[in-house]
Amino acid sequence: MQITRLFATLAFFVAIGITTIASGQIIGRPGQVAGQPLGASPYTSNPDTAVFDPGNLEYDMQAFAPLDISTFDGPTPVRGGFFAQYARTFLSVSRPNPFGTVNRNAFPNGSDFQTGNKYHFGYMSEDGAGWDATYGRTSGLFFSRGGSAQISLPMLTETSIHSFALNRTFRQPLSKGGFIEPYFGVRYNYFNDKTNQDDEEFVLNDQGTPDPTDDAFVSGINRFQQEAQNSIVGGGVGFRVYQQRGRWQWKTDVGLQGGYNSQTYNESDEQYDTTAGSTLLNVVERNRSDSFFTPQIDASAMLTYGITRDISLNAGAQISYYWSGLNRANTLEADLNPHSISGPGIGSVAIDQQSATVAGFFLGLEWRR
Repeated sequence: MQITRLFATLAFFVAIGITTIASGQIIGRPGQVAGQPLGASPYTSNPDTAVFDPGNLEYDMQAFAPLDISTFDGPTPVRGGFFAQYARTFLSVSRPNPFGTVNRNAFPNGSDFQTGNKYHFGYMSEDGAGWDATYGRTSGLFFSRGGSAQISLPMLTETSIHSFALNRTFRQPLSKGGFIEPYFGVRYNYFNDKTNQDDEEFVLNDQGTPDPTDDAFVSGINRFQQEAQNSIVGGGVGFRVYQQRGRWQWKTDVGLQGGYNSQTYNESDEQYDTTAGSTLLNVVERNRSDSFFTPQIDASAMLTYGITRDISLNAGAQISYYWSGLNRANTLEADLNPHSISGPGIGSVAIDQQSATVAGFFLGLEWRR
């Protein structure tokens, strides 16, 4: 059955190729049915904006056709049609920076390198109207107290960021060449921190609870864990500017967004008897939720080099800044943390109104009809 389907599929594509050659026509601009003059198709009500008309969905299957270099001496217009981009991202994410009635110098600072993926695809008509969607994900780990080679019981923090945007776009030519492309749409961002630390050994009394004054009984370990989540739903506006010369295209993108941030924070202490093996003695959990408005600004610059008619390489830099309203992890180590059982129990740590910076560069590919 699978072999039959394979040959049927091959025969289908061969038939399409024969039909294309026999017609003696190259598929035209969006809205034009092969073999028909522009606008002559009975199925196309508006040749420039009807995305799913038969002419718009046709493709001449020549992704590796040579790029037209006849316009190297002057501006080259950005083509209409469908497009898709993939990029591998290399980003630096700022660490959580809590505040409160504790010593701020005890918190680790700086930023950490992460990798991820970014996908961007959409459609732009030759009339200057279209849509696009973007999805990105990045994640990474860092030790809040240094590497495991130096410290036997470090706090490990994992940060994950997911983002999705759906935009309506409009393109207008600029007087000195190139295009400007305003857009607006909906946004969803997910920002998550997780921490895990096995705190140094403590002493248990005969009731199985920590007792630093009693050394006559067994010892144990306290596992301190946290998860801080942000789910941001809202909208955004922005614009892109394109400039192209021959094979090279330069694009900048600036956007402003904001949304309702539904926050959750989960914290737990697990106590283990480590005298003989590892036996769970006690679990203490604390949970809370809140909501804030979280604004964000995004900016990027990208340089594209055309390899073939439809395929290009691109590289660029990007930055995102969350002004405030983020819920981040409490990275103060457990034996100093007032939120942990093994901590001093004095003071407080605020983690729900923070800012963050995500910046770095990306490398990728682009396909454009």
